[in-house]
Amino acid sequence: MNTQESARFLPGRQWVSVAVVLGCVLLLIGLILPAIHNAREAARRTKSTNNLKMLGLAFHNHLTEKGRAILESHPRHPRVLSR
Repeated sequence: MNTQESARFLPGRQWVSVAVVLGCVLLLIGLILPAIHNAREAARRTKSTNNLKMLGLAFHNHLTEKGRAILESHPRHPRVLSR
């Protein structure tokens, strides 16, 4: 009995193999999607932390350079108006 004859006598066997392969692919996708979500969430947290660090450094550099806080440099700040 060759392959064509066995396929003719067992037509459901091909569908079972297709279903098994499809199930494996869906299982792998189901395992990968949460990992991708976690990686994106970690990247968002890192980006937010880095933005806060840069804001702090900018404030510190301004304070070091100008000798006063950023809002104190504003023309309508009460300390600036009283001069």
